[in-house]
Amino acid sequence: MQTIPLRDLQQRGAKAVPTTHDPVVLTGRQGPLYLLVPADPAHLAEQEREIRRAMARANLRAWQEQAVEAGLDTLTDADIAAEITATRTARRRDKRRSSGTA
Repeated sequence: MQTIPLRDLQQRGAKAVPTTHDPVVLTGRQGPLYLLVPADPAHLAEQEREIRRAMARANLRAWQEQAVEAGLDTLTDADIAAEITATRTARRRDKRRSSGTA
């Protein structure tokens, strides 16, 4: 995949973007910033929807990996129910304290 420094895009505009129909990575000082994907004017709405779906799937995979790393994938149904109960109890208690009722 080709890369383009952000500075080149700022200075040269569209001339900095290659004429290929492949995605291009836009980079900054800290590394990759954006992924530029060629637009198909005839199918722009569908293309945007598919890109959003792909990004959502990637985010879901990342969250799942974080859950596994934190050991959350080994929780039992009873553990989950206990966590939900504890959170709801704490919220009710905080709500009563903030409203001034006992």
